[in-house]
Amino acid sequence: GYELWYRQDSSYRIPRANFYLTVRSPLANDSPTHVALTKLYLATVKDNLSEFTYPARRAGLQYTLYHHIRGFSLRISGFNDKQPLLVARVIEVLRNPHMKQAQFQRIKNILMRELGDDKRRKPYRRSISELPHLLIQPHWSDEEQMDAMRTVSVEDLQAFVPQLLARVSLIAFAHGNLTRPDALLLGNLVQAGLWRGAMSVSVPNGRVIKLAAGDELIRQVELNHPDSAVAIYFQGSDKSDRVTAQFSLLRQIIDTPFYQDLRTERQLGYMVFSALTSLLGTPGITFVIQSPTTDSGSLERQVDKFISNYEETVSLMSHGEFEHHKAGLLTRILEAEQTLQKRTDRYWDEINELEYQFNSHQRLADAVRDITKPEFLDFYRSSLLAQQRRRLTIRCVGTTHRSVRFPVDTNVRRTFIEDRSLFVRDREYFSGVPLPFAAPATAAKAATAIRG
Repeated sequence: GYELWYRQDSSYRIPRANFYLTVRSPLANDSPTHVALTKLYLATVKDNLSEFTYPARRAGLQYTLYHHIRGFSLRISGFNDKQPLLVARVIEVLRNPHMKQAQFQRIKNILMRELGDDKRRKPYRRSISELPHLLIQPHWSDEEQMDAMRTVSVEDLQAFVPQLLARVSLIAFAHGNLTRPDALLLGNLVQAGLWRGAMSVSVPNGRVIKLAAGDELIRQVELNHPDSAVAIYFQGSDKSDRVTAQFSLLRQIIDTPFYQDLRTERQLGYMVFSALTSLLGTPGITFVIQSPTTDSGSLERQVDKFISNYEETVSLMSHGEFEHHKAGLLTRILEAEQTLQKRTDRYWDEINELEYQFNSHQRLADAVRDITKPEFLDFYRSSLLAQQRRRLTIRCVGTTHRSVRFPVDTNVRRTFIEDRSLFVRDREYFSGVPLPFAAPATAAKAATAIRG
């Protein structure tokens, strides 16, 4: 129920280290109310720590504390000599947070406002955020969390924290300019503060809905924003290195032409990009456009047109050009981590994924090397064009285009997702894998990762 991992690393020649801890609890994400209480708890802890951690940040030592699908995680980074002081203080407050009514109400108001602000996010971000909401279980919407947060009291929070910490599993990782005794000291602080007296429990992994071959799904969302957006997601058939490598190479090849065609030449929108989309390790790719002038249905048709036309480009691509794209992707995959933080993050994900050879980047590179031009062309057709593809389209309808009627393509059988609870019922899921602990990534042009 408690693991401490350690790796001394002096290759960066800096007096710094990272200490990561994840606390898994079955109560952290099993209902909207418990999600709300967990977030209130972590916000209270951070509020209690603000005075203590201010001089630490000034001195180059910082921490983050965040909720995820199986609990919450703590990250401490910076100069290693004073890390035990910060770890000890954070663990102490996690175990015994001070909660007062006025403080609770202030924090609650802030979190409620943040949840409400998410509804007013930029359309392209809103379109991407619908993917985990629809495809990951358990996952609670902002509205569900807001409804739950309105009803909870400071007394509810006081009663919840001991329950949250009573049944847990802990994994910690110390990496950088640390000796073995240094790592054990940090681990012992965690053990004494959070593990002693707790019951060991296994917390189930989140699950990703496996779209059926031939699924053509559409989710339509109305926005309080003048712009419209569309995100077209294609899901991989499995979580293998081979399929992950194929999607990685697809994004390497198609991203620039996609941008040049729809942004530079057609000027359909100012946010145009493709993104590798990993939902708890399930590979895929998403094509995204946000536009102030074009409705989401028209944007979708233009993306479809590009994908269809680009098949010929892939088909006519020379062997040399194809190998050049592979070489560029391999350079990115095998590039040495430029910072200690990036290396820590990779090790952290590998620990969680039980990749104890710590060679995930090498395995992905090997899978990329094995891709041939004919295989890639078959992959392009089967994943993006064939009737058996797995596709989910998110249409975000802005106020400018609220009255637009979308034409119906009678040649394509599509299903609109009106009710999420009905959609997820009796769905098949990918087999579970451990969830990465990395902080949830924001939407980015390079990749979109939904993690634990």
